[in-house]
Amino acid sequence: MNDKKNKRILMMIIVFMILVLLLLCGALVFGVRHANKTHQTTFSNFLAARRARGILPVTEDDLVRSWMTFDYINQLFGLPQNI
Repeated sequence: MNDKKNKRILMMIIVFMILVLLLLCGALVFGVRHANKTHQTTFSNFLAARRARGILPVTEDDLVRSWMTFDYINQLFGLPQNI
């Protein structure tokens, strides 16, 4: 009798964990889609400017966004890596 009860509890835990995993996956998909919608024009503008002009002059600093890393910005503007 105790063995059946333990198996039932284990199955309930597994089902609960699967539901939590599905909810987390849904939240991740929603977050990625939201991030793509908000940053798509910025990234498209960056790529268009990069293709058209190569290394950008410092006067184009309005293209810098919060998601860009220092290494990324250094490469974008042709700055030394140690800055």
